[in-house]
Parts: sequence; C-alpha cells; structure tokens
Amino acid sequence: MSTVGFLNLPPWPAELRQGLHDHGLPDLLRAPVLGTEDVDPPWTSFPDEEFFGTVDTGLQFADGRPPTRWPSRVITADAPTACRRFLNRQRGTTGVRGAIGGTAPLLDLFHARAGYPAPRRLLAMTDGVAGAVLGEMGRSGKTLEESLQEIQWRDLAPGNATRHLHGLVARDRLVLLGSLVFNITLDPEQVFTEGFGQVSPRDLALADTLDATIRLLGVVEAAEGGTAAWVRPVLLPSRYLLAQVRGGAEAAYLQLADQTSLFFSGPGTTPAVVLRGMVRDWRDLLAADGGPLRAEDSRETTTPAEPPATFYLRFALTRFDLTVSQVLNVLAEQGIGIGSLFQPPSAPGNGQETELVVFTRPVAEKTLQDALRLLRERVRLASLKTCLRSEG
Repeated sequence: MSTVGFLNLPPWPAELRQGLHDHGLPDLLRAPVLGTEDVDPPWTSFPDEEFFGTVDTGLQFADGRPPTRWPSRVITADAPTACRRFLNRQRGTTGVRGAIGGTAPLLDLFHARAGYPAPRRLLAMTDGVAGAVLGEMGRSGKTLEESLQEIQWRDLAPGNATRHLHGLVARDRLVLLGSLVFNITLDPEQVFTEGFGQVSPRDLALADTLDATIRLLGVVEAAEGGTAAWVRPVLLPSRYLLAQVRGGAEAAYLQLADQTSLFFSGPGTTPAVVLRGMVRDWRDLLAADGGPLRAEDSRETTTPAEPPATFYLRFALTRFDLTVSQVLNVLAEQGIGIGSLFQPPSAPGNGQETELVVFTRPVAEKTLQDALRLLRERVRLASLKTCLRSEG
C-alpha cells in the first residue's frame, strides 16, 4: 500500500476539499503536507525528514515551488515537472493526467489493451484559455488584449497568461499526451512553438467569410526520420470537429494507421478536471501498485522538420496593381505554388493599403520563410500581416 502526501497545496483549497469528498477520498484530507509553514486545517505540515520518512507517493499541484527532494512516485499537475521526469526516464513513477488536463481521457480511449492500430497523427487543442481568447476575439471583434481581459474577468484565465499566449502551456501538455499516445519521449525544447499573439480580429473575420476559424493547435505525427511535433495557430475549416469545439473547451483528434480515428472533447483544465486526473492516477496506482501510468518502455525520439503544408498569407499592399505582381513573382521564383488568392473588401481604417490573401500549395516551412525574407527585402510596398498554417 502506498502512503500519499501533498508536496504542495493548490491556490484553490476549498475546491480541493470538496473534490476529495466528491471522489470518496476524505482520508486524503488528513494526508501530510510537505513544509514547515502553517497550513489551513484539516491539513498538517511536516518537515522534510518526517514527510519523506512516511510518504512514498507525492501529489504536486502546478505553480508551486518544487521540492528539494522527491518521493519515489509523483502524481503531478505541473506539466513542466512532468516533462522533465519523462526526459529523466521516470515515466513509470509519474502520474500526469492532471498535468495533461482536459484531453487526458483520450488515454482511456487509446491504450495498449484496446487493440487499436498504431497512431499516425494527433491533433489536439490542449489549452482552453487560448481557445477562449480566440473565441472571444472572433465573437466580439475585440483585440487580443481586450479579449484576454474579458476572459480574465470571467475567471477563465489566470492573471498572468504569458505562458498561454506564447503557446507554452499548450506545448507542454501536447508533449505529455503525444509521448504517451505514440510511446515516445518528446522534448518540449525541440517542439516548434508559436503563440497566437499575431492573430488579429481581422484574421478571424476573414476566416469566418471563408467558413473557417483559427485555433491554437498542437500536432504530433509520424514523419520520415522520426516524429514531428509542433504548436501554432492554424486556420481550420468549420466542418472539422476541432473547429466546432466551443471556446474554453479542450479536444484531441487521433488518426490511426488504418485511416480510422478517435475524437474526444471535454471541458478545459479547471481545478475539477485537474483533480479528477490526479485521482484517476492515484486509483490506478492503488489497483496495480506499479506506477500510475505505463511502464518505462518508450523510445527516445528526435523531432524532424514539419512535413510540407499549406499556408495562409495576408499582405497589406500599397499601389496594389503594381505590388501584387511583384509579390507573386517573388513567391514563384522561390518555387512556392499558389493554391488560391483573393482581394478581400477593404477593412475600415486601412487608408491607402489594400489587402491580398494568398493560400500556398504545400510547401516546407523553411522554403516559405526564406521566400518571405526575400520578399521583405525586395518589395517595399508589401507588408506581411499574418502567416498561418492551414489545414484542409
């Protein structure tokens, strides 16, 4: 039998107390808490030696100061900690459902005993905060800053949302989910990550006219030479299941080797969702007494370049008739095919500038970025406003 203790307490103690009662675990209200500072009843703090002499499984919540020592097994809601433990080959002694958050139930749909074919491509929206902000921007037409403030006022985003804006929360959760689904070990530092700060209300309005939407999407996919992984804002056709997920929710779509697929969507990573995941890991540990998740049988992996993809480019052009041909000539010189292009109606306040939207044919990211650098140097009357990957 494992003895459990709290490595820290979350900033939501009332929800923790109620949640433990709801899950039928009132005994955990008397579990020891690491530290010498006073904690609110019913918990009691224990200094290091006494705590680690008793506890072999520690529950850790996000955003706390990491301990100087670790028990033999850890159930964590802190995604960066979980990623480090995976890289240190401690997967078999680490529970991470709380750290993955809202998409963790995908692990109950796709697991070794279910007999599914090998995974081919995982597409996931792992950060409900990003979805809520982009959804508010699209609904209201407000700027990113105004939309974030609105979401924070509704208590749907933390006061400091920097890691959400830069895609780091989505990345770390994707790394954990992808590592377990593909049975590999992804390094978050090798995952291309782009936040959604460049997305404007104008892009969301144009997406709507194209029967599409913009979401912060993470992908892990089998590729030549390894497994590719990335996080970035993506233009999604409205017919896609992921495009229909409401703002604030989280979802995962898993494509399998035989062309079948699995889909899960649920609430975002709230305290209740975090605690539910941690309790599930704890109960798995009690049932098997062999680690809350899979055994340490994964393989190390490198992350190759992303496969070629279609991109959405929005330009602002001065002297449109002259400049549009220069833009297209530069793209053609660099071998970038044009799938389609159009001139949207002028946005209010654009003055002398006219917009041009270009959808490329599939192209490697590096090839596109090289072409865009050349375009900035050679075509002074064209300004690239947005560059987004496009699915579908």
